[in-house]
Amino acid sequence: MKEIMSLLCLIAIMSCDFTNQQNDNLSVIDVEYNPNEQSFSAGIIKLKLIDKKQLLYHSLQNKVLKQILYYSIPDKDRDNFIPIDYFEKKGDTIVIGSSTHYFKSPQHKKNLLSVNEVTDFLKTKPIGLVFSSDTLIIDYDH
Repeated sequence: MKEIMSLLCLIAIMSCDFTNQQNDNLSVIDVEYNPNEQSFSAGIIKLKLIDKKQLLYHSLQNKVLKQILYYSIPDKDRDNFIPIDYFEKKGDTIVIGSSTHYFKSPQHKKNLLSVNEVTDFLKTKPIGLVFSSDTLIIDYDH
């Protein structure tokens, strides 16, 4: 009987949903937006993150980052942001980015924002980094 109870407890623990995890070892310290106004190419959003335990670094090396979710953007529009297959690392700081036409598109109300307004808008809510089936939620370091 104890074996069955132990097995049921183990199954219950293993079936818990860990897909949305918030991590204190990671934080966003800066956001930059470059609209690339002189060209027809997509705008670039750069995120500077502190990665104290190098968790993000190893995932980026293995190229498992599938999506960057900006929670300040409505759900239906989040597909307009494509992660760039590039990152920089200096000490505990990692820079990742995404490309988007979202802020240039006339169909979105946010296209009239200045560069500072875009970065301030993106800082209003955390971001999510999607790795396979897990989403790591990272807040801004205020």
